[in-house]
Amino acid sequence: MPPALAQASRAAIQIILEGAQLRRKLQDNADHVRGQVHKMGFDSMNSSTPIIPILVKDPLRAMAMSKRLLEQGIFVQAIRPPTVPNGTSRLRLTIMATHTREDLDQLTKALRNL
Repeated sequence: MPPALAQASRAAIQIILEGAQLRRKLQDNADHVRGQVHKMGFDSMNSSTPIIPILVKDPLRAMAMSKRLLEQGIFVQAIRPPTVPNGTSRLRLTIMATHTREDLDQLTKALRNL
């Protein structure tokens, strides 16, 4: 077996072994942000996944909020018609296992100040 293939196989096995830990961290991160979003009174549209929508309704407001967050170094996509129905524009938070608690706290602080 070529050394590169052996190393790739070894790395793949390591990812599989660490997968459960990454999935737990991802769920913990998403639960933390979702809880903070609810405390702030935002509607997360009953999301239970690491992709957390924040219902804004107005497309121009969603775009303005996305822009203000980006100015703070936080990329949060604004989703608006025709991608979603009229009146359901939203911000889409995409939480990852690699986000630190500091990253998440920076996000929630920025959301609080919108």
